[in-house]
Amino acid sequence: MNKINRLSASLVIVISLIAWGCEKDNDGQDSGEEIFTADITSMSQFFSFNTGEFVNTYDIVFSLQNMSYVVQLNSAAGVQAILDSSGDFDAASHPDTSFLYDTSDYNVIGSVWLDIDTYNPTDHSIQSNGNIYFIRSADYEWVKFSVLSGSPTEFSIKYAVKQEDDTFGEIQLVTIVYSEDSSAYYEFTSGELMEPENWDIGFISISVYAPGVGIFFMPAVHLNYDEGVRVAVLETTDFDDIFSVPTDVNWLSDTGGQRNLGYLGPSEVLVYHPEPPYNHKVLLEHPEYVYLIETNGLFYKIHFLEYSSGVVLFEYDKL
Repeated sequence: MNKINRLSASLVIVISLIAWGCEKDNDGQDSGEEIFTADITSMSQFFSFNTGEFVNTYDIVFSLQNMSYVVQLNSAAGVQAILDSSGDFDAASHPDTSFLYDTSDYNVIGSVWLDIDTYNPTDHSIQSNGNIYFIRSADYEWVKFSVLSGSPTEFSIKYAVKQEDDTFGEIQLVTIVYSEDSSAYYEFTSGELMEPENWDIGFISISVYAPGVGIFFMPAVHLNYDEGVRVAVLETTDFDDIFSVPTDVNWLSDTGGQRNLGYLGPSEVLVYHPEPPYNHKVLLEHPEYVYLIETNGLFYKIHFLEYSSGVVLFEYDKL
């Protein structure tokens, strides 16, 4: 199913499940909006508090940084990658190993793909050293990827998307046009450049590697740290009793290495329990907690109400 069809299906699910809670209560405050996600084990969901909608996001961004041609992952949205050392694009197969996020001081692809000895001073182009990468996209696609060349105006890339029969599909050769002042954002599912949309909180299924087990998937809640989104956790205050931001809250920021509300984070929302009596079940660990979100100078409160079969029910309101 392509991106457009998946989004259309998601929209139908969301519209059919949304419980509008915008009636004013007795003191005149908004009672909040209750929203169901789609099944996040099947498709990612990125929510904007400003618009009250789920939005699209990209997988990788191409840019010119410090006189180098850089490819970065949208790791805020859960995009991961790993270097394949085989050097043979056609023969390279999906590794059963840990995939990595970009962080503030490390990029999986970055400018490591280029061969400095091929630099052309006439047009400032440079060729690839042949590095091959496997990427897990924001839409849960597995992508075999390589940069062929870069210049001040364009990148040349090739990639193939893993099919349902576990083989990789037809190789796509794409020219990415960009400039020093305008980075290019690419989305593998549609195979197109896109203008990134602002989102604040993501509901996704991330890939996790365990030695002896291999790759498995865990539902998670991520903040968009690329936009500076922060969270504070209120453990003893009811959602309906919060009308402003307390002065003594402890604000937390996500990074590529730590997701505060995500898998194994200090304030993990969806917690995996392998032990009896749960026997490998994911639970909404603290449905009584309320979370404050700061995004672009605005404040919201959000309360996770239920998690079942990949679907998250939450309510939120602007403060």
